[in-house]
Amino acid sequence: MTGHAALRARFAGLFGRIASLAHRLVDVWEGDDGVVVSEDVSIWTLPDGQVIEIQSCGVFTVRDGRFVTQHVYADTGPVDRALAGEAALPG
Repeated sequence: MTGHAALRARFAGLFGRIASLAHRLVDVWEGDDGVVVSEDVSIWTLPDGQVIEIQSCGVFTVRDGRFVTQHVYADTGPVDRALAGEAALPG
């Protein structure tokens, strides 16, 4: 997925089809250069009550107390498959 419009369209369609989304922070590392790396588990609850957990990693650059860049890496395949009506793989 590339670009702001593609990201907006994906999330608008996605969030209209889930009951809730939460994140459990696992660990955070911060470098002297303002780079912060976070590891977390995203907990997706679907309207039918099915819960899917996926691991993700975020890499952020912070300057003067503001986020300058943000990159999040996650395999959302289990959520995509569940929403498409296929059995989700264990999170």
